[in-house]
This record gives sequence, structure tokens and C-alpha cells, in this order.
Amino acid sequence: MANHTAPSFWNRPSVLLAVNLVSRYLACMISFHSLQQQTPPLVIAHRGASEQAHENTREAFELAIAMEADAIECDIRRTACGELIVHHDPAVLGFTRPIALLDLAEVRRQATSAGYSIMTLAETVELCAGRIAMDVELKEPGYEERVVAAVRERFSSDTVLFKSFHDRSVARLHRIDPALHAGLLIGAPRTVALRSRPKDISLERRLTQCGATFVAPHWARLRFGFVRKMNAMGLPIIVWTVDRPAMARLLARKHVAGIVTNVPDRILPVVSS
Repeated sequence: MANHTAPSFWNRPSVLLAVNLVSRYLACMISFHSLQQQTPPLVIAHRGASEQAHENTREAFELAIAMEADAIECDIRRTACGELIVHHDPAVLGFTRPIALLDLAEVRRQATSAGYSIMTLAETVELCAGRIAMDVELKEPGYEERVVAAVRERFSSDTVLFKSFHDRSVARLHRIDPALHAGLLIGAPRTVALRSRPKDISLERRLTQCGATFVAPHWARLRFGFVRKMNAMGLPIIVWTVDRPAMARLLARKHVAGIVTNVPDRILPVVSS
């Protein structure tokens, strides 16, 4: 009589399949756990692969995933009906009435007439989960809890960045959960005066007061010892928006943590080499 030994738990087909799926899921996702020691820098697709497809759309995000970017960056706004959507400008292209005063159906109608589509935050989270990390920009204060809750449906804290130009949004994110990666965006300097050292001192105070865990400056800010100062504060630097390979190569040598770009397919080979 044949001796049929039952397979061990780990050798059962259903368990092997589950382990394989989880492994594939984790392999698709980079971690932001050690941003300060990130080498080479992460390549983050600015509103998706936005040179080849309309920004902040499914097409742009799918292209970024196909290009094997480390993360996609997206912008969040709230409609009049309370829906969180992915859109950069305060109004739909070609229209003037703010998205904040329109319901989702009207926003989508306007966008369709302008030749592109609108995704909700929930749809974007579903699209990216298990495939690519996220870099989420809050365009206005006031709905931080809802954004965090929506993203946490499918993402762990170490696979998503949150950022804003608004100090109070960053501070609120920090209060929601100190473990979140919450960064302060810093725009391009507009005048020579804005590039001065006193302004940098004010920036350091802002970063401390809002509890930022990383800083996201425009590339033109990286002067007057900016990188050295941020390193001294223990703050990783994620630079935007860099589309020139030569500049990306220079930034990689400065050991920035991430580079946000419209052209991830051009920047990836440069930083990886």
C-alpha cells in the first residue's frame, strides 16, 4: 500500500501561490523607510510620465509604471461635493470656475471637453497599489485626514510620501501620524533677495515648526549650501522638476534622496549608472 504523505504547509500549492503573489507585490514597491541614505536617488514621475501623456491621468500613470519609475507624483484637490480628485490647476484646462466650486460630474464634463479625463484619489490609489509607490501633494489645507485615510486603504506608511506648500498641512499630517513621511514643498526663488542666507534661516525654522520629515525644493534652491544645511537637519531632499540628464547626474552626486521628473525614461538610466 502506497504511503501518501501530506505535503507540508509551506509546500501546499495554495500557500506557494499566495507567497509568490505577496513577493511580487513587495518587489513592485520601493520603500521610503531610509530616505536619508537613499542611493541612487529615487526617480519620481511628475504627475505621471507627463511629457508623453496628459498629466495626472490614467495614461500618464500607466506609462510611468511601464517605464519602471520608483513612484508617481499626483496632486489632490477637493470638489464642491467633497470628492477628492487628482488635478494640478485650480480649474479645468480652458475653464475659469474653480474645481472647489464644482461637483465631480461637472469637473469631468469640463475635462472631457478639454480632451482629458479626471481620476479620483480612490481610483488612483487602486491603480497604483502593488505596482508603484505614491508621492501625494495636497494642493489646499483642510482635508488631510481624508487623504491619509484614502491612501492607507492600500498603502503602508513606508510606500507613500505626502507633501504640501502649506506649512499647516504638513503640521497636520505630522499630528495625524508622526510616522508619516510628510514634506514641505519649496518653490523656485523669484528674486536674488529670496536666495539669501536670512531666508534660508527662516526656512529652517519653518521646517522645524511644521514637523517636516523631508524637504522638496525646486532645483534652483540647491545653492548657498542648501544640501549641507538640510543634511545637518537630518532632512532628505526630493528635488523637482528635473528633466535634463546632466542635472540629474549632478544631483545624484549630491546624494539627494529623490528626483521628480516629467521624463522618467530619460532620468532613470542616468541615476542608475
